[in-house]
Amino acid sequence: MHQLTEQIMEKRVLKSLIVEKQKEIASIQLIERPLELETTGNYIFIGIRRAGKSYLLYQHIHGLIKSGQATINDILYINFEDERISFLKVEELNLFLECYQEMYTGKPLIYLDEVQNIEGWEKFARRLADSKYKVFITGSNAKMLSREMHTTLGGRFIAKEVFPFSFKEYLTFHHVTLERNWEYGDLRTQVVKLFQDYFYYGGFAESFTIKDKRSWLNALYQNILLGDVISRNDIRNENAIRIIVKKLAESVMQPSSLARIKNVVDSTGTTVSRNTLVDYIQLLTDAYLVFGISNFSDKLSDKETFKKRYLFDNGLLNNFLFDPETRLLENMVALNLKQKH
Repeated sequence: MHQLTEQIMEKRVLKSLIVEKQKEIASIQLIERPLELETTGNYIFIGIRRAGKSYLLYQHIHGLIKSGQATINDILYINFEDERISFLKVEELNLFLECYQEMYTGKPLIYLDEVQNIEGWEKFARRLADSKYKVFITGSNAKMLSREMHTTLGGRFIAKEVFPFSFKEYLTFHHVTLERNWEYGDLRTQVVKLFQDYFYYGGFAESFTIKDKRSWLNALYQNILLGDVISRNDIRNENAIRIIVKKLAESVMQPSSLARIKNVVDSTGTTVSRNTLVDYIQLLTDAYLVFGISNFSDKLSDKETFKKRYLFDNGLLNNFLFDPETRLLENMVALNLKQKH
């Protein structure tokens, strides 16, 4: 009897969350980003925190409603960063489907936001896909794209990386359209000013209207480092991984070997083994904080140990630098090329 009462209370909470999210999504105002999806595909949106993955889910829902392919009641959207469902385990996720089916008729479109917070989520996602549900997933860890994950998901999802706003999108946010020969008119001054802001503070849309952008970016960095890297992976040598990030940021433009990075860490009195260093850099890469580029002409062993490394947003990189212009410029070019190619 006690267990039945608890489940009834849980379902009441879940039903209220379903309706609450439907109302929120229906009322949100959007500036559309480029988004091309296969009509029959299930998708995983993956990228750094606050890049706009949830935003693209909202945009997709708005598009379906606008075209008449769905109504807001067809949407089952679950945000797994909501503390009100922090008690859920993977075996309880089906409660959301049960709640939806008690409230509505038909098969919902399912959106699982930051689902990596639920251990074992991939089996639930595969079961949904096998049952012919349309499923859209977001996550902030590149492990979701690993070979093992693709094996578990059985090739039923298409992966799509999401980056912070490009400068073109940044201009759209500020209602600026570049016509032909714009650089010779009055618009040039406004574009130069906007580029200065974008160049130093990056493309996280939530920061665009904030005056103290540096504090916002620092809080985001701490959230990624402490939450997605240190806490999630139970890292005890926090000082070492902080020094590694600082070294990588300061070394933008110069290729860095693993041996050189290890020497820098060791010189601070915080020792780290080579294998641990490799693991830490991989965790930073998985969290979409940094990415590496090898020299195309290097032999295979050098490609793995000797790389240029960049951060996923100029605003995050700028937090670490003095006289940052040349490194920010190269970081921006690297980001642009990575996004396109």
